[in-house]
Amino acid sequence: MDGMDGMDGMDGMDAIALWCDAVYGKATSFEKLLAYNRADCEQLKRIAAKLLRDTINARRVESFPGHRPTTHTELRNQWTHQRPSLSRLLQVTPSLRGSPPRVVGIDLRGNPNNLTGWALCEGSDVTTYEVKSDDEIFGVTREARPDLISIDAPLALPRGRQSAYDDSPCRKAGGIVRDAERILWSRGIGVYPALIPHMQRLTARGMELAAAFRSEGIEVIESYPGAAQDILGIPRKQRDLSLLRQGLVEFGFDRLRSNGHRNARRTGCRNLSFGRLLLARRSV
Repeated sequence: MDGMDGMDGMDGMDAIALWCDAVYGKATSFEKLLAYNRADCEQLKRIAAKLLRDTINARRVESFPGHRPTTHTELRNQWTHQRPSLSRLLQVTPSLRGSPPRVVGIDLRGNPNNLTGWALCEGSDVTTYEVKSDDEIFGVTREARPDLISIDAPLALPRGRQSAYDDSPCRKAGGIVRDAERILWSRGIGVYPALIPHMQRLTARGMELAAAFRSEGIEVIESYPGAAQDILGIPRKQRDLSLLRQGLVEFGFDRLRSNGHRNARRTGCRNLSFGRLLLARRSV
């Protein structure tokens, strides 16, 4: 959008961030987004006029009739009415043991020396921790007595693979991509192959943890929070951390008790949203 007043350097990704900021309540972002869209339309008129002159030597395209854009208040009202939220998921999620399901979200790291984000959600109450070792993860998760564990890590291998590492004889035959990645790609959702070099330790660790929890009768699912965020309209962390935090609050994770670094709150809660979606879908 270079060359337009106040729009230099802006692109479509900036427009997405402005949209999220607007629906979360910031009117100035809404006005800037409208200005960006107007400038975009003006550019289209200029391009169309130039194409007509260059091809059939036609006259300049006339201005389009005016259109009243949606106001910020109207946008907020519509968003509040239609947006996905934790409260709506809880309405269709069956209670277990006489209380809302307890979901644990784990943002696993491949290296146990690095911090793993952990969160427990029961209703709208969320508690977060940061843990490292497998023993720490097992201990805090067993104590939570979850109905479902959602782990952000590959929990299965590609067909034909018996090991997550490149030195396995099955590396050539099985490859590094699973059907899950291919399905997400076909739907326009970017995701890394499960067994690229820097994901191999994560995949192996995730599979071992999942197997241990399942052996104790706890259901475990693999999650990809980025996809859930796209569905729920919550910005990705790579784009804007402040908007991610606001998006989690807007979704319903506003009663948070953090017992670690603030990153645990964000990473664990992102996995909780995925688990909640699954439980709600099963009940409808």
